[in-house]
Amino acid sequence: MADQQVERWCASPGRVPVDALAGMTKTTFDIIVEAMLGGAATLNAECYSCALTENFNTIPWHILFSVFSVPEWMPFPGQRRALKARDFLHRDIGRIVSARRAKPSARPDLLNLLLTARDPETDRGMTDSEVVWPTSSPS
Repeated sequence: MADQQVERWCASPGRVPVDALAGMTKTTFDIIVEAMLGGAATLNAECYSCALTENFNTIPWHILFSVFSVPEWMPFPGQRRALKARDFLHRDIGRIVSARRAKPSARPDLLNLLLTARDPETDRGMTDSEVVWPTSSPS
């Protein structure tokens, strides 16, 4: 994937600066999609990037709220956008999990391992909801 990114940079018109950050972000995203989803999932990298950025931008607020014991119900700038972005990510990941469950893959990726994992004591597998949001339901 790094080689593919280098090829994209080399194919750009001569003497035109390339956006190294955007290229490295795309390469990182491609690696994560390959490892987690076998690269087979149809994802809109730009939408995911925007949604993740909206969520990451709220981290300072979460830290401040935690340090000063501010109640979780207290709003903060960008909260609605972050919640909307989170909901998009959960819906789309849910779509991917559901599609994979309906049509399993033989590829050894993280999603395949999660979907085939069984509790050794009960032989119970995870539901789609547990794979998407493993700790609890979204609030």
